[in-house]
Formats: sequence, structure tokens, C-alpha cells
Amino acid sequence: MAETPMTEAARAWWTTRWFAAIAVLAAFIPLLWPDVAPLTDLPGHIGRYRILAEAGIGPLAQHYAVRWAVIGNLGVDLIVLALHPILDVEPATRLVVMAIPPLTVAAMLWWAMRRMGASRWRRGSRCRSPSPIRSSLGFVNFCLSAAMALAGLALWIRLARTRPTWVRLAVLVPYAGLTWLCHTFGWAMLGLFVIGAEWSQRMERGEPWHVAAIRAGAMALPMAWPVAIVIAGGGDRLAGATGDWFNWSTKAVWIASMLHERWKAYDIAGVTLIACLSWAAIRSPRLAVVGVLRLPALFGLIAFLVLPLTLQGGAGVDMRVLPFATALWLLAIHTRPGHDGLARRIAALGTAFFVMRLATTTIAFAVLSQGQADAAKATVALPRGAAVLVLVNEPSFQTWAGPRLSHIAGLAIARKRVFDNEQWVLPGQQLIHPLHPSAMPFDRDPTQIVLPPEDHRVTIDFDTAIARFDRCTFSRVWTIDFPVGRARAADLIPIWSDGRSAVYSVASRRPGCLSSAPYGARRRSMTRGQDTALHWWQTRGFVVAVAIASMIPLLWPEIPPLVDLPGHMGRYRVQLAIGENPRLSQWYNFQWQMIGNLGIDLLIVPLAPLVGLQLAVKLIVIAIPALTVTGLLWIAREVHGRIPATALFALPSPIAIRSSSDS
Repeated sequence: MAETPMTEAARAWWTTRWFAAIAVLAAFIPLLWPDVAPLTDLPGHIGRYRILAEAGIGPLAQHYAVRWAVIGNLGVDLIVLALHPILDVEPATRLVVMAIPPLTVAAMLWWAMRRMGASRWRRGSRCRSPSPIRSSLGFVNFCLSAAMALAGLALWIRLARTRPTWVRLAVLVPYAGLTWLCHTFGWAMLGLFVIGAEWSQRMERGEPWHVAAIRAGAMALPMAWPVAIVIAGGGDRLAGATGDWFNWSTKAVWIASMLHERWKAYDIAGVTLIACLSWAAIRSPRLAVVGVLRLPALFGLIAFLVLPLTLQGGAGVDMRVLPFATALWLLAIHTRPGHDGLARRIAALGTAFFVMRLATTTIAFAVLSQGQADAAKATVALPRGAAVLVLVNEPSFQTWAGPRLSHIAGLAIARKRVFDNEQWVLPGQQLIHPLHPSAMPFDRDPTQIVLPPEDHRVTIDFDTAIARFDRCTFSRVWTIDFPVGRARAADLIPIWSDGRSAVYSVASRRPGCLSSAPYGARRRSMTRGQDTALHWWQTRGFVVAVAIASMIPLLWPEIPPLVDLPGHMGRYRVQLAIGENPRLSQWYNFQWQMIGNLGIDLLIVPLAPLVGLQLAVKLIVIAIPALTVTGLLWIAREVHGRIPATALFALPSPIAIRSSSDS
């Protein structure tokens, strides 16, 4: 259906920019109080960020290998690593996760403000219903990529009205790559929604449906270029498990729990309200649905129905798309002209729904975060760098108000640099790999999860795990939400308990168990006996910051004020133009020879035709201090095993030399 013209309702309070700004800012509120957002898998992600941030150094280097690769699951990881030089992993994660709900809300409101006109009365309820970051599971990389997918869809629709086709492709093709880098499923969702929107727009312009479908697919095809990265990565990128197709009972649970927070009746009532509004949009003559979002929402619903629960190792694949398909459907609903009174009533109801859900989510997060903080207190009993077997008493699938402790042990990795069995090891989806083969199968998720015997998802039995875990690898056992003494083994000695969780020391060693260090792990001889924690000046982030800072004095001058540099620039001009300028050939003779003074002369040859001689010289000269500083710090690290504090006094030297003479 064609978009509705602006009416008097479009100037109402719910259509203003200040209301949109308040809605975006309000999305921060539930995440302001908790130090760690109480999302089920977030502590595990924080543990992974610590492993990545300290790859190859400290105690974690004995426990995990990091195999760097370009994969479609790095959204929050890369941002946290970029922030790590100035923020530790926990506050950096908090900052990034706090930003995801406002970004999601802003992306949807951007689309509404640019496209919907009078239909913007739906804004209040839209803001709450599709906020997946507030669900119990987390999936922060996916949620970030989903926010990007919504923004990408809005950008695609806007550029379709205001710019030529090539501009859309020039912008969205690289944007699709960034979305894929955040998370593969968000990228797939972007492509699905773009095809639906493009197909709908073409049919509105009068193209036959089959022609419109082919052309829409062709338009979106260039955005599929990350598939080449997946194929080039080999079989590991596609090796994860796939299964649990068409599990209709589970899909029904996903629909009912779309607003899952803590109170079952209340959460289901919210879903029911959304369902009633959706039905009214179909049946009521006073409501209509904007066509450009109708097909994307339908495609999202179809994807939810046909996708399996597990795809290439990723869990909950089908349910991830459901909130966003619902969001697009809600975004598409608007009142028909002449029903401004109805628009005002629904706007008031939607705003009340948004505020109420916001308040209850804030309360639920406060309660859940306190429970997670209490459980994490056990980390005080864990030695730094130890190997810890973790067993979590996980509620059954039917339990609505669970404590969300499945991955709480990830905080022990972040805080105590321990090895545990809660980290994900998925081919093609994770960069970290455990270095304790003797610990298998207790070296990865989900062996930390102990489910009730009647749950069909049972992965491990508590007593079996206690009897069989490798005593050579693990020196501690941490049971969560089990009473102290539940781990019945003669060699397990309780050393800490709060009544609900306990930490045990492993007292015995198996015959022939010589060391708990993993096979192949090596420590640098220069760092033996030293504290393995890195100081701020020993981090990669500091090296990068110093290298960048060394370039600052040369940014302002068009020509760096070095004594002999103008003379060198004259020589560069001669070598570049002597064959084309008759006067230069009369005054100078230039012949290439193999001599030990051709550094910048050679670099100028490819750069000058691209950016001009003066800018080429400036770019090369600016890079020299950064290379010098990096080299000095690298030498210090190789000699000492880490960067000593005294190395910082060597840093001004290359910058000072540059001020008086050219290299």
C-alpha cells in the first residue's frame, strides 16, 4: 500500500523528534544499574574478551590458543578490544552492551520518521517490543548486527527514493560486510529484509511480481560477497552442527516468550497485546499496513518457521529473527486518514506499554544482576591461572524465572585468568581453542550445564562428571546452585561456600600426573618469577597509541619542517618528471643505480602519481616516527619478554631526531 500522506496527527507529541530522543535514551535505563548485564551468555563472552585481549601472554596463554581469522561473529569482540587500552574488558563490555538497545530503537525510529508520516503513532510500543538485548539469552554480537540490519534496511529504502541505484550499492555492499563481521545471522537478516522491501517497492511501481522478485534478488546479490570469505575459510566455517528442524512445540514457546523477562503471565500478556494489535491491523478498516515493510516482515516470519533450532553450531537460530520480523510488522501499521482520535488513543496505550515494560525490565535486571554478583563471589576462592571444573545447576526449559548462571564462570576467566569448561568451541564461529586435551570432554560448553534428568537436553550427569574429570588438569571444582557437599568424592575438599554454591580443592593426583600445564605450553624464560599481569605500558593498545601519537607533530605542516627535506623533494621531482620536462633534461641527468640511499625515492614512484608529490612525501615522512617507535618497543619486548618501564624514555629520541634532519 502506498505511504500515507502527512495529517494533523503527524504534528502530535508522539511524532516529534524530542519524543524519539527520549525513547532512545530511555532504552539505556535497564542497563544503567548492573555492572554486568544479566544476560545468560554475557559472562561467557566477557571471559572470551579477556582471552582475546591477552592472547599469548600471562596465565591464559597456557590454557587457550587464539587463532585469529575473519569470521562472522566479531561485532562486540572487536569493539571491546579497541577499547581495551583505555577500559578493562568488563567496563568496555558494559559500555558496548548498553549502546545496543538505543541503537536498535534509533534504527526503527529513523525508518518511521523518514517513511511513515502519520503512522508514527506506533512509535511508543515499537520501542519496547523488539528489544532482544533485554531477553534472557543475550546473543550480543547478533543483537548488534540486527541493529545494523535495521539501520541498513532504513538506509536502503531512503536511498531508493533519493539516490541512483549505484549509490545504494556503493553504500550497502561494504555495509553488508560490516554487518556480517558483527554476526552472520544479522547479515542474513539484512539481505532477507532488503529483498522483501525492494520486491515490494518494485511491485508498487507496477512491475509484475515475478519480474520484481528477480530484480530484487539481483539488486541484493552483491551484498552476499561475504560468502566468498566463508568458502575461502574451508570446511571449518561450515562444520558446526545443524538440526532440530520444524520443532513446532519449541517454536510455540519462542512466540510466547518473545518478551521473556521474569514474570510469565505478565510477559505473555505483552505478547498477547501485540498479537491483538497485529490482528486489528489486518481486520480493521481504520488501520492499514505500509507495503514496503509487509514483505520483509512476512519473510522474517517464514524464516522463523523454516529455520532449525541449531544451524552450523549456532543455537536458537529460528527464534532470533522473530522479534525483528514482529518489529517490522508493527512499524508498518498506521491509521488511515481521518482517524486521528484513534491514533491518539493508541499512542497513549503504546507509550504506557513502553514505559511499563521499561520499568519491569529495570527491576528484573536489578534482581538478576544481584544474583549473578552473589554467584561470582566464589571467584575469590579460585587461584589465579588455575584450571576449574564448573558445574551449574540449570533449570529446565519450562522454568521461566531462571537465575541465568549458565556462563557465570566466564567472569572467573576475566578476573582470575582461569581455565574452565564453559567457553564455546565452535568451528568457524570462535577464535579460541582450549589447550588441555586431557580435560576432554570437560574443556568446553555445554559440559558445565547440569540439567534435570527429565529434560531432553541433558548433556552431563553431575555424579558422572565428578567421578570422571581429569585430576591432572583441574585443581578446583566450582559447583553453582548446588549445596556444599553435593560433590561426593574423597579427594574433593570444600574450601568455600555460601550455602548455594561451593568451591572444592582437588587433593589427590593421579599416578604419573606430573604437571597441570597443557601439552606444548611454554613460558618465556625472561618472565619466570614475574607477575604475569600486564601493566598499561605493556599492552598492544599502548604501543598503537604511542605510534599514532608520534605522528601528531607532522600532521599540521603541509611540508614537514626538516632542514633538508625541501631539497629531497626537488630531487624527487627531477626523477619523476625528467623524461617529460625538456628543461629538467637540459639541467639534470638522472640515472637509476643500486645504491644504499633510495628509501623514500623508491616509495615516491608509485605514490606520487596517485596523490601528488607533496602529499606523498608527507605521508611517508609521517609514517617514519611511528615505525621507529614501534620498532623500539618491539626490540624491548623481545629482549625483556615484556616492555620495561625504562623503554618509555627512548621514545622521544626518534621524534627529536626528525625535527632536525630528514632520514
